[in-house]
Amino acid sequence: MKKSLVLIVLFIVLIIPCYTQQIAVSVSDFKVESDDPSHKYLGKGLSRLVASELRKSARIKLLEREQMMSILEEQEFSLSDMVKTESQVKVGMLMSADRIVFGEIIDMGNVLLISLRMADVETGEIVWQEEITERLRTYNYIAAYFAKSILTEMELGVETSIAKKVEAKEEKDEQAVIRLSEGIDAYDRGDETEAKKALKIAKRIDPKNETVDYYLAKLVTNTAKFKVITEPYYSYQNPAYLGLLKADRFHLANGGNWISTILYGDYPDVGYAPIPGYPNLFVREQDYVGLNLGYYFPIGSNLGIGAEVIWAQLTDDVIDEPVKSVHSMRKPLGAIVNLGYRFSHSAAVGLGVSVYSQRDPIFEWGEQNENYPFREDVDPVAVAANAGFLWQNSAESVVFDTRVGYTTGSMDVVDFNTVTIKEVIGCPLFWENTLTLSNKDKNTFFVVKQLNDVGLDRSYYYGRLLPAVEHYFANWFSSRIGPEGALVILNESLDLGYGVLGGVTFRVLKWKLDIDLNVTYRKKPSRVVEGMMRDDVYVSFILNLNDVFLSRE
Repeated sequence: MKKSLVLIVLFIVLIIPCYTQQIAVSVSDFKVESDDPSHKYLGKGLSRLVASELRKSARIKLLEREQMMSILEEQEFSLSDMVKTESQVKVGMLMSADRIVFGEIIDMGNVLLISLRMADVETGEIVWQEEITERLRTYNYIAAYFAKSILTEMELGVETSIAKKVEAKEEKDEQAVIRLSEGIDAYDRGDETEAKKALKIAKRIDPKNETVDYYLAKLVTNTAKFKVITEPYYSYQNPAYLGLLKADRFHLANGGNWISTILYGDYPDVGYAPIPGYPNLFVREQDYVGLNLGYYFPIGSNLGIGAEVIWAQLTDDVIDEPVKSVHSMRKPLGAIVNLGYRFSHSAAVGLGVSVYSQRDPIFEWGEQNENYPFREDVDPVAVAANAGFLWQNSAESVVFDTRVGYTTGSMDVVDFNTVTIKEVIGCPLFWENTLTLSNKDKNTFFVVKQLNDVGLDRSYYYGRLLPAVEHYFANWFSSRIGPEGALVILNESLDLGYGVLGGVTFRVLKWKLDIDLNVTYRKKPSRVVEGMMRDDVYVSFILNLNDVFLSRE
C-alpha cells in the first residue's frame, strides 16, 4: 500500500510540471497590401487582436511585442525582410520563442484576404497555416477564428470566450480597429499623447475591446505615491502639480492616528499617556478623523484648477486624576480652492487658499458646559494658504517641488499646575520639500521628503527628513518604505525623533482607480505638552479616480 502511494505521488510530481509547462509564442505584425491609407497600420492592430485571444490560454506564454521591436531595430530588419520565413524564425530564436505567428493582409476592396502561418522556431518548419476572406467589421471574429485554429493545432484547448466570438461572428464599426492600429503605431514611436488619443477613440467605439484596454493600461504613467498628508487645512498635494495635470481626477483622502489611542496609554481610559514630571497627569492627542474630498481638472494646455472639501476632528485632553480635566477640540470644516500654472515643460507654480471653521459646531449652537467651554479669544473662522513651485527635467526622471503654508488657526497649550489652558498659540508655518528620482522605465522611485514646522510666536522648530524607495512590481501594484528622522527645538531644549513609513498602492486599471494605503509610526512632539515626545501611529487611505470627464489635449 505504501509503495503504491509513493508511486502515485511520484507520478503527480512528474506529470504536473509537464502539464503546466508553457509554450512561448510570438505574434509578428502582419504585412499589409492596400491602397487605402486608413489601412496603413492595420497589420499592427489585427496582429494584437490575435495575440490578445492567444493570451487567454494558460498554456501560452505570449512574448511581449516590445521585445520583438527592439530586436528588429538591432538587426536592422525591414518589413520586406520579415515576409521571409527564415527571418521570422531568426527573430523567434532571438526572442527565445517556441512558435512564431506571422502573415499578410491583402485588401480586395470590400473584403480582406488574411493569410497567417506559424513556424516552429527550433526546426524552422511551417507547422500551421490558415487563410480567410472577411470584412474588416468582423475583426473580433477574425482574431478569434485564427486563435481557435492555432490552439486547436497545438492541442491546447479553446477558451469559451474565444469559441463564443467565433459562433457570434459579430459585426462592429471598423473604425475601432483602425484607431487601435493607429494608437499602437504611435505607441511604437513613443508618442504617448497621440497613442492615448487614438486609443480613447477606439475605446468609445468599442468599449469592451480587451486589446484597447491592454494598451491603455500600458500607457498608465507611474508616479511616486509617497505622500505625507499635511494638516487638513492645506491642500492634499502641492498645487503646482495642477499645472502638469493631464486628466481630471477625483480623490478621497482619509487619515488619522486612531490606532495610537488603542495601542498607547497607561491611564485606564483608552489612549491616555502619562506626562513626564507630573505623576497624576495624563494626555491624549487624537487626530481621529481627517477627510478630504476633491476634484481637479485641466484647462487648456497649461492651467489646472481644483476644489476640496475638508473636515477633521482634532482633540486634545489633559486629565488630572481624578479631579480636573482640560478638553480642547477643533473640528476644521471648510473648503480649499487650488490653482496651478505651467509656464514651461520644466516648471510650474501653484496656489491653494482655504477657509474653515475651527470651532466645534456644537459650541456655535451655544450648548456649553464646564468641560467644553466656549472661548471668545478663538476666532470662529480661520484662513490658510499654501503656495508651491516645481521643476522637472526633460525626461521627467528628476522632479523637485517645494511649498510653504500658513494659517491663522490656533492651538492650546496647557498649564499643568492649574490644569487649565495657559495660552492660545498660532499654528506653525509649514514648509515641505520633495526630491523624486526615477529610473528610465518609471517603475522605481527614490524620494527624499523634508518637512518643517516653524513657530512664529514662540521658539519652536520641528523638522523631519524622510528618504523612501518605491517600486512598481506591476502596473497595478507598488509598495514603498522609508525611515524618518526628526529634530525638535523648543525654547532651550533639543529633542530627536524617529519613525518609519510603509505603504502600498493598488490600481484597478479598468476603472482608472488608484488605492493608496500608508502607515507611519513616529516619535513626535506633543501639541499641548511642551518638551514631551510621544508615540504616534498614523494611517492614511487615499482613493484616486482618474480621467473621468476631461483630459488635456
